[in-house]
Amino acid sequence: MGLQILGDETEPCFEGAAFFTLYNKLKEMVEQIEKYTVEFREEGGKSNMASLNFRLSDREKFDALWMLLNDKYNEENEWAITYGIQDIYEEYALAFNYETGSYERVYYTKDDEANVITITDRKECYIIDMPKEEYEALQMLKEYNNGTYANINEKFENIDTLKAENEEFSAKIEELNNNISTLTTERDENAQNFSIAQEKIDALTEEVNSLTAYKKEIEKQEKEQVLDSYSELLPSEVLESYTEEKLEQYNATELDKELAYELKKNHSEVFTNKPMFVPKDNVLKDGIESILDKYKK
Repeated sequence: MGLQILGDETEPCFEGAAFFTLYNKLKEMVEQIEKYTVEFREEGGKSNMASLNFRLSDREKFDALWMLLNDKYNEENEWAITYGIQDIYEEYALAFNYETGSYERVYYTKDDEANVITITDRKECYIIDMPKEEYEALQMLKEYNNGTYANINEKFENIDTLKAENEEFSAKIEELNNNISTLTTERDENAQNFSIAQEKIDALTEEVNSLTAYKKEIEKQEKEQVLDSYSELLPSEVLESYTEEKLEQYNATELDKELAYELKKNHSEVFTNKPMFVPKDNVLKDGIESILDKYKK
């Protein structure tokens, strides 16, 4: 089947025929650009900069970048096209390299005042075809990696280490939780034992207080008995000087000794060493004689 080159006014009937339309447009663009002064600076054997003597518009920026990338687009090189520009952004252009079959980010700077476009760097990049859910997952990874895909593989290389550390921490946490549970149980048991012991202490304290009060009451009664035994032997003012507060200083035996000393001070004759004489007529007789005397006439 033969091919017919269509005229400028004819719409191509199939996609491949569009090449000829593209060829004509490129040719017109080159002819237009050649009307201006274009200076190429050679660096490392490649054209890296084009200086244009007119102010750059977005379309002219496209044309200038295209010419810089396709430095073999001339008659000498049979109008060879190396790059196709897909899109242009503020800092770089996305271009397709026909020779390598790969996409590249072509970084550039532009100077509107000097009408200059300069290519600063080229980096191979990839256009990824993926469904929405995979894209969203990839974006999450990018956010996790501080907004970039660079070196994200290093984080995954460390994932086994992170898993091992996580398992170790999980085991420690479980161990600590078990220790806490054991200590909590022991605390509750100790609290219960303390409560029981406290109840016993309270009961014993109450019993001790009761016995102490009972003891004090008995001692008080013993002291009162001692005081009563001296009621006819000592003056009332002496006995009254032993107030309740003063009696707290003595037990019954000590009080008896104290009152005996008071008796000695008040009746010293009772404790004299002088002999006592009994009248002769009143000689004491033993028990039998005294009984017989009752029946004498």
